[in-house]
Amino acid sequence: MQNKGRIINDSLTGKERIEIGQQTLNIRIPDVESNSYTLYQVYNSDFMTHLPVIGLDTVVPDYIDVNDAQYINARVASVSNGTINVDIGRQGAASRATTNSWSMAAKQSELFTASKQGHLNWNSNNRITFTAATPPYSGDRLAYNRGNVVNYSGVFSVTTP
Repeated sequence: MQNKGRIINDSLTGKERIEIGQQTLNIRIPDVESNSYTLYQVYNSDFMTHLPVIGLDTVVPDYIDVNDAQYINARVASVSNGTINVDIGRQGAASRATTNSWSMAAKQSELFTASKQGHLNWNSNNRITFTAATPPYSGDRLAYNRGNVVNYSGVFSVTTP
C-alpha cells in the first residue's frame, strides 16, 4: 500500500496513540418514514484511554515459533581467512545493560566462529543468555505490531427532520 501512495507515513515513532475500546454505546436515530429508529453502535468516549508513545528506545519483540526447533545451529557471523569485529551495544555500558545484552533459546549453536586463520575481535562488553523459549500468546512476532494512531476531526452532530 505504501508503494501505491495509500500510506503516506507508516512510522509510529513519537505519535500520540489512543485505545478506542469497543463499540458499546448505542445511539438511536429516528426514521420518520418508517416511524422507527435505527440503532448504531459507536465508541464510548468514557472508555477511551491514552497509550504510551512509541519511542526510538522501545523494545521490539522478535519471536517466531519454530515448533520446538528454536534456533538450532544459530549463527550471527562466521569468518574464514578474515576478521570479524564484534561491537554490539554502547561503549562503556555494563554487560547486563539492555543495550549490550540479549537472551535467546538456542541449541547446538555457535553464534560467532572464526576458522582457517580467521580472527574474531570482540570489542564490546556483552552478555548473551541462553534460555528456554516461552512463546507469546498471540503467535509469531517479527515486527512491532502496534497501531492506535487516531486523527481526531472534532465533534459531529446528527440532525433529523
